[in-house]
Amino acid sequence: MEEIIKVDKKELLSWNDTGQLKYADEDIVLIQNNHRIPFDLQAIRVDMLLIVFCKEGRIQLNINGTTHTATKGNLIICNGLQILSDAMFSSDFCCDLTGISNQR
Repeated sequence: MEEIIKVDKKELLSWNDTGQLKYADEDIVLIQNNHRIPFDLQAIRVDMLLIVFCKEGRIQLNINGTTHTATKGNLIICNGLQILSDAMFSSDFCCDLTGISNQR
């Protein structure tokens, strides 16, 4: 069984390499115009509420083993209990990411 990587606020901030960090505090991270979410081959569990708004292109990924696809205008919402894996992105993929802490 493959290792599941835990993604927390610190890890989410490192995803800023492919987007523009717009806001971050103890509880919220906002990254705009992100062109890639860096977990193509890994299984991850986000330690927060993660909202991905697809602005352009297409993303396909498995959430708890079920394949989901999002295109322009779609949202992906993950509550921290889900395992995300096997992500694939179109060449024109662009999204906004919002991470909200569940540590209260």
